[in-house]
Amino acid sequence: MPLLEVKVLTKREDNLLSKFLDQLGKTNISVLAYHFPFYRDVLEKSEVGKPLYFGCWQNEKLIGVLPGFIKESDLGIVYSSMPFFGPNAGVLCDYFCDNSQIIHTTLINSVLSYLANHSDPISASFYTPFNRSDFDFYSNSISSTLSIIKHTLYLPLAEYKLNAKTRYDVKKSQNYGVKISTDVTTEKVRIFNSIYEKNCEDYCIPQKPYKVISQLASKSYKCKKIRFYFAEYNKKIIAGLLVLWGVKTASYYIPCSLHEYRYLQASSLLINYAMTDTKKNGLNYWNWESSPSTDSGVYKFKKKWGSTESEYRLFIKIFKKQAFFEHLGKNKIADRFPYFFVYPFYLLDTYIPK
Repeated sequence: MPLLEVKVLTKREDNLLSKFLDQLGKTNISVLAYHFPFYRDVLEKSEVGKPLYFGCWQNEKLIGVLPGFIKESDLGIVYSSMPFFGPNAGVLCDYFCDNSQIIHTTLINSVLSYLANHSDPISASFYTPFNRSDFDFYSNSISSTLSIIKHTLYLPLAEYKLNAKTRYDVKKSQNYGVKISTDVTTEKVRIFNSIYEKNCEDYCIPQKPYKVISQLASKSYKCKKIRFYFAEYNKKIIAGLLVLWGVKTASYYIPCSLHEYRYLQASSLLINYAMTDTKKNGLNYWNWESSPSTDSGVYKFKKKWGSTESEYRLFIKIFKKQAFFEHLGKNKIADRFPYFFVYPFYLLDTYIPK
């Protein structure tokens, strides 16, 4: 078997990366909008972290990529295979090829070696990709790791049709006169963000920075992968939805709605409109992203659309002793490394790294 070569992907390889993702995405629904250069640039310009993307070559052909970000502080450096959590990242390759395990091990070890050689590493977290169950590829590649089981929901759009409850909600919204618009303006994005901020405050949801939303809005004029939908009632925006398109999979990125208008069921109308739009444009799957828990109202809302549950996992390589994390505490870790999964807080008192 020819030797594999791994190197850090820079912006000079953006065209190559995009072509690889476009081709792989035709048969691999794990390829999401998050993996493309435009989203990397949005996170970097929003100062979320510094991109660290590795590519794996064989016979001068790109055969695998591992997108990720690092964040440095006075405490050291952390890595996440994508910030903002969820089944969004991990190794992307042809999972059915004979050397898939080797590609995973080579790329993951490249990240770990980079961290060990460049700074004071704290932890590295690897999310498994959307709708994949190749968890052994990760457990076999990383020694002494934590493995956390998570669940998400997805919907094959070929099977999508409104059930009695959602049909009633959509019809109710239409009868009230709620309208959907898709043209993006600075004022609409500002209102969208203000509603989103209030939702995050009310329900203790980790908030994505406004820089991310505004940059996605500015790129949406030229990038078809970025889709804004606004619900208007009496000429007032009462709800919104931001969806990011991959090659065959759309991701439910940011929903928001005004609490006092929720009786109008604008969110259901928005989602039905967006799913229909997504399906018409040739995408096959709707990725609901993660939910707080399977008992949460958010999870139950997503489930009622006829969605299917899918398991994913988070593998965390710990470079520090438990005392390091106990000394810092939750607040300092969150303050130094926002948007990154550094250490599972609920295990602070029980886990001792090997």
